[in-house]
Amino acid sequence: MRMFSKRGVALAAVLTCASAFAAGADSLEGRWDATLTVKTTVIPFRLDISGSGADLKGILYNGDEKEFTTSAKFENGKLVLDFAHYLTTITSTVKDGQLTGKVDQRNGEVGGSAFQAKRYVAPPAVSAADVPSIDGVWETAPEKAGVISFVLEGQRTEDVGSALNREGIAVRSGHHCAQPILRRFGVESTVRPSFALYNTCADIDALIAALIRLTTHRTPF
Repeated sequence: MRMFSKRGVALAAVLTCASAFAAGADSLEGRWDATLTVKTTVIPFRLDISGSGADLKGILYNGDEKEFTTSAKFENGKLVLDFAHYLTTITSTVKDGQLTGKVDQRNGEVGGSAFQAKRYVAPPAVSAADVPSIDGVWETAPEKAGVISFVLEGQRTEDVGSALNREGIAVRSGHHCAQPILRRFGVESTVRPSFALYNTCADIDALIAALIRLTTHRTPF
């Protein structure tokens, strides 16, 4: 029977752990907070990456709609995600745990737009007692409550809309082609979530939780 010294076994264990750690460090799987910069406008969006090798894929979120890559490749620290149906390709490199690169769109800027992404970090839980004070326009048509409009005090409606979209919550923000009635209530724009028969209580809870985070942490967009 072949015998191994304790030192040899310990060294083998250390090398095995080191290899496992290196493999995990190279993995891109998980949720990423990404941004696309078009000229001077920074557009936040959610990017999910899963799998590896031939099974690697990326997912973009357009509100609650998912857009999957048509091809994906990660080699030598370089990530390429192609969304052929969107005529869009994300090319980036991994450095210090972040993705940096560009987004090429067939009808976009020549040379591509700047792209950055970092690992998503879940915000700390907040108490239900911290429900935000919403200064809004809550009037609805008689016997109808499917559409409501509101503003968050001290925050721009377009910023709130972008932040909610980043959370996978689709809302409208702006004047909704209703400037006269908005000005009647003393505002120029609102955030407008819409509810239908397919929405659930969980959807409403997700919206409320996101608004609590926005108003509690005052995160810049």
